[in-house]
Amino acid sequence: QPSTDRARDIQLGLDAVELGRRVASGRDLLLILQAACGTLYGSADPRMRVGVARELERLAEELGDTSRLLQARVRLAMDHAELADFTSYAQNASAYERLASRIGPSAAPWRVPLMRSMLALIGDRFDESLRFQDESRRLDVERPAARRAQGFHRIGFLRAAERHAELRAALPELRGLWLAMPFGRFIAEPYVAACLARIGADDEVRSIVAQLAPAQVDEEINASALLEAAWAIGDGALAARAGRWLAAQSPRWQIYWLDCEIVEAPSTRLLAYASAMNGEWDDAERYYASALRSIEAIGRRSMAARTRFEWADLLVRLGRDPVRARAILDEARAIADATKLPELVALIDRRHPPRAAAAAAAIAPAFAMTLEGEYYAIPSARGVLRFKTSRGMQYLAQLVARPGEDVHVLELVGSTDADRGDAGELLDAAAFKQYRARVEELRAIVDGGDADRAERAREELDAIAGELGRATGLGGRARRGESAVDRARSAVTRRIKDALDRIAEADAELGASLRRAVRTGNHCSYRPS
Repeated sequence: QPSTDRARDIQLGLDAVELGRRVASGRDLLLILQAACGTLYGSADPRMRVGVARELERLAEELGDTSRLLQARVRLAMDHAELADFTSYAQNASAYERLASRIGPSAAPWRVPLMRSMLALIGDRFDESLRFQDESRRLDVERPAARRAQGFHRIGFLRAAERHAELRAALPELRGLWLAMPFGRFIAEPYVAACLARIGADDEVRSIVAQLAPAQVDEEINASALLEAAWAIGDGALAARAGRWLAAQSPRWQIYWLDCEIVEAPSTRLLAYASAMNGEWDDAERYYASALRSIEAIGRRSMAARTRFEWADLLVRLGRDPVRARAILDEARAIADATKLPELVALIDRRHPPRAAAAAAAIAPAFAMTLEGEYYAIPSARGVLRFKTSRGMQYLAQLVARPGEDVHVLELVGSTDADRGDAGELLDAAAFKQYRARVEELRAIVDGGDADRAERAREELDAIAGELGRATGLGGRARRGESAVDRARSAVTRRIKDALDRIAEADAELGASLRRAVRTGNHCSYRPS
């Protein structure tokens, strides 16, 4: 660990457990099971993991090893959550509570109220969830692990309860939580973008996505967050890149992060959106139906309302079955209203005004951009606006002239013959091997006892660590250099945003309308409602 070959790691873990069952002592098997649980976490199917965790729990209880018994129950909590087995989750919470009451503060008793809070959220009992969160903080707010879990849990609560104003106010806290963790700088912005997507702040999502490094986009841990961002801005290319990770996890539910005790929705929800944005409609419909069945089976009406809204919103933007989309939107709004989610209701109304308001808006003149010498003339409610030509205005004019079409960024910039592959790994296998060999030499010098040589060796080790950090992502995967497409996407997104900002400065209403209609990514489009 870490390794780029997760399938091999999973098989090694399972093989070690099988061998341990045959030849190891009880104590040694306990250690093997503990190590296997760590290896299987994440990529392995939770249906596979849960059996190993239960065996760890049983053996730890038999041997009286309370430390590993606690670890087993932490693992089981995550497994049951991903399997949406909330009956077993509740039983595990009670078992954890009994053990923690015997051990005391070192057993992290603050975790139990967070488990109870999550069960309340599953039933949309938001006030009850808040009471359990308060109880968790009363038990422990000093230990870093407790504060981190409580902070992430609160973010998950605000997302689940559709408290958009509070969620926006909590974004600095969310950034701080991530940045305090190893590799947090690769994770923070995608998760902030996902929260902004939740509250309908599409322009801010675009801005963050445009600045993400390729390593952040291709990181498995960011997949669900990036798919929420891709849904908000209609970026099919981003959805395809992030969706490949989630496809292997279907139909498990997504937990927000490790021990924060928050489960959100089945992975099929986001896979439906990724498939739709890439024209794979049979898969999209199948994923959507599966997600909705799973959500409604546990009675989580808040997520049922959001899933319907997100799906119908996407249908409208992609021009797919508008009559059906409107009916689904109406159903989503009714459920959100009945579940007392006023900010979700407001978001639905803002993005899809009720029919009377939409009919009044339909009489507005069609948008057009006319080049007059060095200026673009744009009709608006305030009269004809004129803007000096710029690359952003030129790109926007190309999209407006082709409404409803997806235009590749290389076509927009006039480089359709460019190589669309990336620039390769920043460090190849041979370079990594040389670095590893040198690291071993330097460690030997540090351990050798010569103070001067050891100091110089430490400085070189720091330099190598910095270079490897630049060239690798989470899990030790090699980062790849930017491609022509990546560079063009960043430039086009930035310049179109500048053009829209200039229009909004002159006419805020027109600017807001254009921001809703323009989509950027590897393919850009102008899709007026």
